[in-house]
Amino acid sequence: MQAIQEASKLRAEAEMLQKQKEMAQEQAQKLLEDKQLMQQRLDQETEGFQKSLEAERRRETYEKLSDEVKGYADPLTEESISYAHMLKRCKVGKDGLFLLSLSDQKQMVKGLRKLVTIEELIRSEIIDAKTASDLNEGLITIEELSERLKKYLEGTSCISGVYVESTKDCLSIYQAMKKNMIRPGTAFELLEAQAATGYIIDPIKNLKLTVSEAVKMGIVGPEFRDKLLSAERAVTGYRDPYTGKTISLFQAMKKGLILKDHGIRLLEAQIATGGIIDPEESHRLPVEVAYNRGLFDEDMNEILSDPSDDTKGFFDPNTEENLTYLQLMERCITDPQTGLVLLLLKEKKRERKTSSKSSVRKRRVVIVDPESGKEMSVYEAYRKGLIDHKTYLELAEQECEWEEITMTSSDGEEKSIIIDRRSGRQYDIADALARGLIDQSALDQYRSGNLAITEFADMLSGNMSGFRSRSSSFGSTSSYPMSPVPSIRTPATVCITGQRLLEAQACTGGIIDLSTGEKLPVADALSRGLVDKIMVERINLAQKAFNGFEDPRTKAKMSAAQALKKGWLYYEAGQRFLEVQYLTGGLIEPETEGRVSLEEAIKRSLIDARTAQKLRDVSAYSKYLTCPKTKLKISYKDAMDRSMVEEGTGLRLLEACSSSSKGLYSPYNVSGAGSATGSRSGSRTGSRSGSRRGSFDATGSGFSMNFSSSSYSSTSYSRRY
Repeated sequence: MQAIQEASKLRAEAEMLQKQKEMAQEQAQKLLEDKQLMQQRLDQETEGFQKSLEAERRRETYEKLSDEVKGYADPLTEESISYAHMLKRCKVGKDGLFLLSLSDQKQMVKGLRKLVTIEELIRSEIIDAKTASDLNEGLITIEELSERLKKYLEGTSCISGVYVESTKDCLSIYQAMKKNMIRPGTAFELLEAQAATGYIIDPIKNLKLTVSEAVKMGIVGPEFRDKLLSAERAVTGYRDPYTGKTISLFQAMKKGLILKDHGIRLLEAQIATGGIIDPEESHRLPVEVAYNRGLFDEDMNEILSDPSDDTKGFFDPNTEENLTYLQLMERCITDPQTGLVLLLLKEKKRERKTSSKSSVRKRRVVIVDPESGKEMSVYEAYRKGLIDHKTYLELAEQECEWEEITMTSSDGEEKSIIIDRRSGRQYDIADALARGLIDQSALDQYRSGNLAITEFADMLSGNMSGFRSRSSSFGSTSSYPMSPVPSIRTPATVCITGQRLLEAQACTGGIIDLSTGEKLPVADALSRGLVDKIMVERINLAQKAFNGFEDPRTKAKMSAAQALKKGWLYYEAGQRFLEVQYLTGGLIEPETEGRVSLEEAIKRSLIDARTAQKLRDVSAYSKYLTCPKTKLKISYKDAMDRSMVEEGTGLRLLEACSSSSKGLYSPYNVSGAGSATGSRSGSRTGSRSGSRRGSFDATGSGFSMNFSSSSYSSTSYSRRY
C-alpha cells in the first residue's frame, strides 16, 4: 500500500514537472516570437532611416554637383574653374588623352588676382598691336611690359601706413590705431581703401597681402576681417544674387547691393590709385574703356569731379577735415626706400584754435541685409525690421550729433533749429510743420521728451513720416481693440515685439483682421489699414515663409526650412518662422495643402534630424518677445502658455497692463481711421466696446493671439494651457 502511495506521489510530481516544462517552453517560444517581431520592426525602421538618409545624401550631392564647383586652378590665368571648364581648355592628343596646354603662358602678365592675356590688354586699349608685336618678336620682355603697365596691372600706391613725425617711426594703419594715434573709424576707412584697391599693405616689410593673409599675420585685427573681406570684393567682384554673375563695384552700387556713398568712397580710392578695377579681368581700366564696359558713367564722373560732403569720405587726423582720398593722398609723404605712400602724423600743438565746426568725424554706418546682401542705411534697416528701435537710435547717434538751437532774425523773430554738429545740416521746425513733414502731435511728443531728437530729426529731413497719436485716453478701466502693429511709442508692447507677432501671423497664413476674423495677405492688410508700408517691408520676409521663397535660378518655390538650408534666409529669422509654424500645427510647404509634421518633414528632406530636435526642444526657444504685462523676455511658446482664449471667438489674448491714462498707442490701430474713444466702428459682434487687444496667430486652425488689458469684466475669458 505504501509503495502504491509513493508511486502516485511520484506520478503527480512528474505530471507537475511536465506542465512546468511545457509552460517554460511556451514562454520561451513567446519570447522568441517577440524578439523576432522586435527585430523585424527594428529592421524596418533602420531601413526607412537609411533610405531617408541616403535620399538626403543624394539630394545634397546633387545640389553640390548642380552648382558649378570651381575647385581647380587654371595654371595660365590662376582663376578658379570647374573640372568641366578645364577640360574645355585642353587639347586632345593623338592617343585621345586630354592635355592641358601651357604654350600660351609666355603671353600672360600678372594682374591683381590672376594672369591677364595680351589679347585682353589690347581689348582694354592698355597696349596697342605694335607693342604686342614687339613682345612676340622678343624686342621687349614680359617683365619689361609688366613694369610699363604697373599702373593698370597693380595700381599706384595707396595710403599704406603712417609716418609719425615726432619719432620718425613707420607704422601700419592698425598699429597706429592700437597706439591711439588715429581713431578706429579713420583706421578702418584707410584699411578699407587698401582692400578695395588691391591688397592690405604691411609698410614695415613692404608686403602686399590679401585680407585673410593680413589677418593671419596680425597686420589687421580679426574685428575688421568681415568688413574688409566685403571691401575686397571691389577687387575680386561682387556676386549678383539673381544671375550669379560677377559684377564690379560700380555695378553693385547701381544694383543697390552696396550703399551709394559707400561705393563712391571705394570707387574714388580706386580712381586715385590707378583706375577702376574690372574684377572679371583682374586689372584696372582707362576711363573710356570703363565707360564702354558699363563700369562707370557720366553721372558718377560728375559726382567724383565735383568734391562735396558726399565724396569726402576720409578724415585728416592732423586738421580734422573731411577730404576725398586724392586730397588726403596729396597731404601724405612717399617713403624713398619702398615708394609707399604714408600718412604723415604731425605733432599737435598744445594750444588749439577754437572753431565753429565740430571736430567730431562724420561717420556713415552701413548695415548689410542678410537676405539680399544689399547695404542699407540705419533708417532703412530699421524700416525693414533688421534692427530694433534701441539699436536704431544708437547707430543713428553715431552718424549724427543733433542739437536744438534758437536763432533770432534781424526783425527779432526767434526760430527753433535742429542742427547736426557733424555735417552742418539744419532744419527749421516751424518750416517743417508748415510743409507737413511733421504734425503738431509729433512736435508735442518731442517737446514732452517722448520722442528722441534723432527720430525727430529724421522726420524733419523727410526720412520718416510722422505718427499721429490718438486723442482718446485709456486707464485701468478702459481698453480698445488694438493690432500688434508697433509704433514708435507703444505702451502695450515694445516695437520689436509687435513686429514679431505680426511676423508670426504672416508666416502662418496672413494678417488677422479683428473685425472679421479673416486672415489676409500682407498687401490686403495694407489696403485695409491693418499695417502700414513700413511694417509691410518688415514682414514681407515672413510672408515668404508661408507662400514660399523663389529660387532665383530655377524659379521653384522653397519652404522656409529649405531656404534656410540653402542660405537664402538668415538663421535667426528662419528659426523664428519654423518655431511658430511648428507650434501652430506643423511646418508649411509651399503649394502643399495642410501642415507637415516633423517626422514627415524629415522623410521629405525638408529638415534634418538636428533641426527637428531643436524644434521639439521648446524650452530652448529664443526669448525674443517682451511680455506686455511683466516686461520680461519670453519665447513664442511662453506667450502661448500665458495667453487666454476669448469664448465665442476663439481668439487668444495676451494680457497687458494699462500703464497710463494718456493714449500713446499705435497709429495703425485696427480701428482704422475712426476714433479710438470708447468703441470702434465696425467692431466684431461680441467684443467689448474698447477692448484692448492685438492678434497674432497661435494655432494652425486660425486662432489668434491678442493683447488684453489686465482689467476686464464683461467679456468671459478662459485660460488655455
